Amino acid sequence: MVEEYEMNFHSQLVNATSGIIYFIMYISTLWYFEHYHFSHTAVLFTIFSSTIFLLILCVPQIALHINYYKTNHGDVFIFDTAKKEIIFSHNGLKVEFHMDDIESLVLYKSLAVNRGDIQYLAWDAYNHGIITLKNKTRIIITSLLVGGEFKLPIPKDKIEVNASLYRWVKGESLVFGNS
Repeated sequence: MVEEYEMNFHSQLVNATSGIIYFIMYISTLWYFEHYHFSHTAVLFTIFSSTIFLLILCVPQIALHINYYKTNHGDVFIFDTAKKEIIFSHNGLKVEFHMDDIESLVLYKSLAVNRGDIQYLAWDAYNHGIITLKNKTRIIITSLLVGGEFKLPIPKDKIEVNASLYRWVKGESLVFGNS
């Protein structure tokens, strides 16, 4: 079976769901306090505190979303499960390799995803992995590209998991090593 992944609206929506929910809660709270005749001071306090809360939760998510979007925009990741072959395309460059060519996979996950907990923070759904091939070619796969958590059937001794609060991607999504 061939699995093909491309960044699309659905994969972006999956990652942005928490932020969208927080924004809807923000608008609902403001509407409720405005329309149910609370005092002017209560309405101003609600607007101020809700805006601060929204900014604390959503600005980091927006920054991370833009970072992940720039990393994998226009990329295609194709995985043939039967042949265990992968094709990764970035800016017209194509890398084809077999699962045995993978030297390591470093996964950068949120603390919640790593523990299997509920994702409370707006940016918990954003995760990425860095595949390093034996020829030192490096490929970055973000959750915007694969639409969720990145998983490949490779031996556990080749996988390293780094769990942290905020997972910023550094570098290009495709860097060629020695041929």
